Amino acid sequence: METCHYILKSLGDHALSHSFNYKGSDLPQGIAFLAEGDQPHEDYLHITTMEMLEQFAQNPGKLRKCYVFVVDGVEGQCKLPTLDSVSCYLTDLDWRRLYNLLESTLSRMKANPSVRTADGKDFADFIHDVVCMNITRADEILTRLRRFPRVNDGSYRVLTFEFDDPAAPNEQYVRLMNAVQKTFLYSNSTRYFGRIVTLAQSVSKEDDRVLMPKKRKDALEAICTEFRCCCGASNTTINWTALRTDYIHACSTLKLGRAMRTDPEKRLFFSEETLTYRMLDVYYSDFKREFRHDSYIYVMHPGIGAVIRYDNAHGSNLRQLLHSFLRNERSYTKTAAEMHMHRNTVIYKVKKAVELIEDDLDDPDIRMRIQLSCMMCDYAERALGIPPTSFPGYQR
Repeated sequence: METCHYILKSLGDHALSHSFNYKGSDLPQGIAFLAEGDQPHEDYLHITTMEMLEQFAQNPGKLRKCYVFVVDGVEGQCKLPTLDSVSCYLTDLDWRRLYNLLESTLSRMKANPSVRTADGKDFADFIHDVVCMNITRADEILTRLRRFPRVNDGSYRVLTFEFDDPAAPNEQYVRLMNAVQKTFLYSNSTRYFGRIVTLAQSVSKEDDRVLMPKKRKDALEAICTEFRCCCGASNTTINWTALRTDYIHACSTLKLGRAMRTDPEKRLFFSEETLTYRMLDVYYSDFKREFRHDSYIYVMHPGIGAVIRYDNAHGSNLRQLLHSFLRNERSYTKTAAEMHMHRNTVIYKVKKAVELIEDDLDDPDIRMRIQLSCMMCDYAERALGIPPTSFPGYQR
């Protein structure tokens, strides 16, 4: 891939328009700002404004064999002048963000000139090699990763996307990847086994350490709504040896998030929101291997069994109520609001549930055990389609 195409790929959707009149067989020498009275440098990356570029267009002899990036461009309102031997790019970036992106791109190119041969298919191969553990060491992963544009030394998280419509056309995948690129400046995406996988890096090492910044979160939620898709996001980390782990976490977060959501319009799921259900999923898989059956009632608190039988016999919802009560730190008021019940009704039903459980809810370990039992029931019912009443002893 020629240098100018690699630079364009690095800019992504931030390149509103471009004009290639200089192919750039060698690596650019550096980055410089171009203002009135400045003398352009040959084979440099120059940052300027449309006003200044038009002034240079009146004396095109001053601009030869270089790259010019116009900041703060508005597509449809600006048109790049034709300049011989100059490659021009119109961007929607301010000068600071453009400079940082070009600096990162130039560093990658100088460190490994072969990055200019990278394309989208290679990134799919990279993800595949990580998932299949063909590359596992941090140095191997980083060496491969640095072949691609839009890579920096910041922390990263893995995002996986899945359309509501499994038969979504290919152009939808392309449009979605372009939209994600606009939100995550340092990111690479590919289509992998029916999903879009994005390696999204933060702008700096200090940014996006634990929680995704609200601005990006809101933008990501808007993207999911627009494209009618869901997204699973891993935690953020700087440990490259955990890339495969983060990919698996992102995939399981997406799967469990969709299965366990109570709001059908919720589309963005973070690892911490579903990690407890993931732990239950792993434990349940191990339970079936060891005991050779799938009667998960044997991993639950026995008192929950009594509650389930009572609900089954009386058509009540004590299990859901008890789960809400424990999740809301035993607040009758919060539970009543969540369950849409009168507070006195909640008090009466919680008392009945405690009688059936026959254990001490003042013990934090018992409370945790009961809450996990309720979550196990929810997980099996909604993610696996196996209600606890399907097992012997729990029939009506």
